[in-house]
Amino acid sequence: MKYNGPKSDLEDFVEEITELLIENPPSTAAEANSQIAKCTGIIRSLSGIIRLMKRLGMKPQKVCHVPAKADPAAQENFIRKILKPLERKALSGKSVLMFCHGKILPGGSKLRPFGF
Repeated sequence: MKYNGPKSDLEDFVEEITELLIENPPSTAAEANSQIAKCTGIIRSLSGIIRLMKRLGMKPQKVCHVPAKADPAAQENFIRKILKPLERKALSGKSVLMFCHGKILPGGSKLRPFGF
């Protein structure tokens, strides 16, 4: 049995909303709400916008960074001139080297990856 309750005012704009959100994907539900409000003149709560987007078959996407192009020569130079000497110093007990999210940090107690 289907529910025959009141329909949302946004139901009349479903095609326009779908087209709008596909052409200009929002980063947040608030941004989607703003785009929909500009298009339709109707403002809804964020939870209402999220439910609408799910009903339209949309789902949140995880955002991640795209790494920049690496310069192999610069990386080799860094390893040879900076990382290897620090590693030798840490292994001999004269210094401590910690790795945290790809950064080299002073401090800590042992030479080992940190935070993984």
